Amino acid sequence: MADIVETKLETSEAIPEHTYPKLSILQCLGLGSGGIPDIGMQYAMKNMANPIFNVIYGVDPVLIGIAFSLPRFWEILIDPWIGALSDRTHSKMGRRHPYMIWGGIFGFLTFAMVWFVPKGMSATMAGWWLIAFALAHFTAYSFFMVPYSALLGEVSTVPSERMKAMSFRTAFVSVGTFLMGWIYWLCQRDCFENTAEGMKYVGIGFGLLLLLGSVLPIFVCKENRKYHAVAEKGEEKLKEFAVLKELWALKSFRGILLAIFCLLTCSLLVSNLGFYISLCYMFGGDTKAVAILGGISATINSTAVIFFCPVVNYCAKKLGEKPTLYLFMVIAMIGYILTFWAATPEHPYWAIYTGILGNFGMTAFWVIMPALTGELGREHEKETGHSIYGSFYAMYGMAIKIGASVGLLFTGVILNLTGYHASHGIAQPESTIFLMRVLNTVVPTVGMLIAMYCIYVSLNRVKKAN
Repeated sequence: MADIVETKLETSEAIPEHTYPKLSILQCLGLGSGGIPDIGMQYAMKNMANPIFNVIYGVDPVLIGIAFSLPRFWEILIDPWIGALSDRTHSKMGRRHPYMIWGGIFGFLTFAMVWFVPKGMSATMAGWWLIAFALAHFTAYSFFMVPYSALLGEVSTVPSERMKAMSFRTAFVSVGTFLMGWIYWLCQRDCFENTAEGMKYVGIGFGLLLLLGSVLPIFVCKENRKYHAVAEKGEEKLKEFAVLKELWALKSFRGILLAIFCLLTCSLLVSNLGFYISLCYMFGGDTKAVAILGGISATINSTAVIFFCPVVNYCAKKLGEKPTLYLFMVIAMIGYILTFWAATPEHPYWAIYTGILGNFGMTAFWVIMPALTGELGREHEKETGHSIYGSFYAMYGMAIKIGASVGLLFTGVILNLTGYHASHGIAQPESTIFLMRVLNTVVPTVGMLIAMYCIYVSLNRVKKAN
């Protein structure tokens, strides 16, 4: 394991709070645009894997689950190394930008190429094809995400400015979610020979958007060279795992990591069930109707998130971070519970409204948690003299990926345990559909409750520390 260079600041040379000017709207827009590849590189390939590789190519759901859990475990191994590598990099482009560019380029290439499955390939080989490209794609994502997250965390020394940057990122995440929601619908246009053929062209177009979102933050928001000029004095070397051990020892940060893990694991365990509930229960096998519902739902929910972000910021300033989180997360749980009764053949579009409620909690979570991580990084820097935002956000990303890995690993298993068989088509047993609906409601609700408890413990410790 390579050594990393950590920046050790003398007390007399500590960076003052006014080092960074107030972020302009253009800078916030540029920084936020990275939210599109952030969400797109994580979920676009995964979202389309079942409609393309399972429904069309006949790949076993368990193999698809492995395809999207194995790369996340791989990311867990390389994220600390990428964070340390970024922290110690001294180049004309800065510490973060070079890796963001390469991550964006390879993210585009792997997303565009995965849909070009060779003709005549067996279902099993198509599954291995997906696994290979997923590994390459998520490696590219790590090289973009870790430096990008660190850039957001160190963009300002003022907590309110960091939260503003996170809010713009979350708003652009909703733009990416909107675009992903219409991918399946676009693939089925009459101008394409079939859905699989359409996905090839749509994949190239969406991949280019991922690339654009990866490079825009670089051109709009440059790294503060004056900051790094001070930080490079008095460097010392530490081991990556020594840094990880040091960060894990921070009880407040550990609570944040556990909350992320629980929330994502439970959410992703049942993430595929919504597609099959819509296909087999709500629309009776009409794939185009399923695609339209997905597109409309993504459009409405992603638009709502854009409006939620300033609301979250306002509430956090007026009520405080903890009450704001609890309020929005309780609303989200109400939405999860109502989904059981809303998603029906008689009123399929009612599910959109429950999705909006769920987005309340997720918006608050993904705005406040990264901002709080940046604040912990700043406090750690003041106390120890170590500027290791890259390592902080590497661990933050690790929590996301461990949760995603565990959740995605068992998505196919959960689907099979409900009694679902692809050979039955839309004629699935009533007990299978009922169990899908129950799990789709209960599992995310439990995950949200556990995350709330972890946040309660974590924020209390932060408050006491402050």
